[in-house]
Amino acid sequence: MQDMAEHPAAARAATRPETAHIIVAADVSAPASECIEALTADGYRVRRCPSARAALRAIYENGAEVLLIVGQLADIAAGDLCRRLRAEHCALPIIVIGDTSNEADVVTTLDAGADAYLGLPVRLNELRARLRALRRRIDADTLEVNGVRIESASGRVWQDGAEIHLSPRLFALLRALMADAGKLVTRERLMTEVWNADPWTSTKTLDMHMSWLRRRLGDDAHNPHLIVTLRSLGFRFNTEAAITNLAQSSHRQRAAAQPLDGSCA
Repeated sequence: MQDMAEHPAAARAATRPETAHIIVAADVSAPASECIEALTADGYRVRRCPSARAALRAIYENGAEVLLIVGQLADIAAGDLCRRLRAEHCALPIIVIGDTSNEADVVTTLDAGADAYLGLPVRLNELRARLRALRRRIDADTLEVNGVRIESASGRVWQDGAEIHLSPRLFALLRALMADAGKLVTRERLMTEVWNADPWTSTKTLDMHMSWLRRRLGDDAHNPHLIVTLRSLGFRFNTEAAITNLAQSSHRQRAAAQPLDGSCA
């Protein structure tokens, strides 16, 4: 199977939100080929990556809905790959297919962040059922506020239908804001949830990342429509109703500033 990175049009198509996009991290093996052939026939858009590093690059550059790890990878063990993704706040669903019969190895892989572990030989119907279950979870973890859509499980973001690629940290920051859209999210809470830091430490890093996030969303800090700063308290991700009220308030202020008929300004 040819790598989709060689086909820019195909890679762009894979980023559409309605497309089921699966990255298969595997070497050239019969089980991996069997999975790819079956999933492609089922209508999934599948990209095979020959190494863990290639899979990471594909995830961060193009996004995905599910990561499927088949067998042993040459550069990074499956458990270590899961652990790295989770450490970077990536909630992408992960299924590992391995040949171990050692219960301790299976438990270790699951504890590292895998959502499911299937044994060899591949049981395709079980794999399909697992994928359906994970996709139901993706649908439940989707937030959409004010033209911004975020899928927690796949780590993907769209604004007005166009996909935006965010770093894991910016993604976690946006998710924390959108989860409580219309409400104050304190600086202390963001430091705890996104950075796992002492909430009373310096928040200069938070301010810097917030500036980057606003830039990616095309939001002006001096005249914000999406992310509002509540001085000394935190931030609020505006809902559509909040923006409508803001626009109406601005309109009333402009009207009040206009001179009455016949008067001089």
